[in-house]
Amino acid sequence: MKQVSTTTTLFNRTARELMDRGRAPFFGPELFGIPTFYLWNLLVVLIIALIFYWLLRSSRIHETPMDVLKKRYVRGEIDKETFEAMKKDITD
Repeated sequence: MKQVSTTTTLFNRTARELMDRGRAPFFGPELFGIPTFYLWNLLVVLIIALIFYWLLRSSRIHETPMDVLKKRYVRGEIDKETFEAMKKDITD
């Protein structure tokens, strides 16, 4: 029978017990005291929120030149003659 040192056996048993209980840092079901289940869910929610933000933001950016011209006219930046002249340039 082979003799195994008690220190090695004790260390292996203790490490195995810690892993079974989920207390080994970065590898178990907890990370910094927070269950990794919540961290993964938070990560998925953040990714979905970023996708929606990106899609909504990109849809507002695409304005036609006529939309911009109308907004400038409504705000009073240009007068009616300028608006009509620019409108003719855009539509031609």
